[in-house]
Amino acid sequence: MKPSIFNQRCSDCGKEIKVDADRLKKYTSFLCDDCKKESKQKKIMDKIRKAIPKKFQNIETDQVDLLNKLYSKSVFFTGSSGIGKSVLMASIIKKYIRDGVDVKWIKYPTFIKELQNAYIKEDKINTAFDIAKRVAEFTGVLAIDDIGISKQTDFVKGITYYLINEREVEMLPTIITSNYSLSQLSKYIDDRISSRIAGICEIIKLTGKDRRLSK
Repeated sequence: MKPSIFNQRCSDCGKEIKVDADRLKKYTSFLCDDCKKESKQKKIMDKIRKAIPKKFQNIETDQVDLLNKLYSKSVFFTGSSGIGKSVLMASIIKKYIRDGVDVKWIKYPTFIKELQNAYIKEDKINTAFDIAKRVAEFTGVLAIDDIGISKQTDFVKGITYYLINEREVEMLPTIITSNYSLSQLSKYIDDRISSRIAGICEIIKLTGKDRRLSK
């Protein structure tokens, strides 16, 4: 027996669409295929805007082969300023978002500043450790941009070690960018941090001219 089919109007564009009896019982509004696609794209863009800094929302890396190769891996991007590390990471993160994967992006200097402020204010509800713990234990893909670009006090070193150690121990997907190489991170911050990054990440050194200066 064929299911009963009814004519309805798309809630967005008004186009006539066919709806079966089961859907008619469950829902009060319906979308045509085109409007479903548009709605899905809007939701994706909303997630991109919430997750990724504005600068990187509407630009894509030109290193598509590298993007596809590294997708689904934890990666450490190193190299000098302006060569496209953050743009490449943003393109990978956008691909995760389009695939329905949870992501979190932190700007390392801003993250450290937030922790320092919480520590100074002695916020009983939102302590520095609570903030760091939520980020460290995030089970989706964590993007850490510009790690090492902060004054490396004992507090900063301890927080950075805790963050990276948790990601490594729990085998959580992590993408990191830094102007520093692993050997420089080892020298200026902590060799345990560089060791753990090497343990979870594929190391990619990007080269080239500063694209900001060549515009």
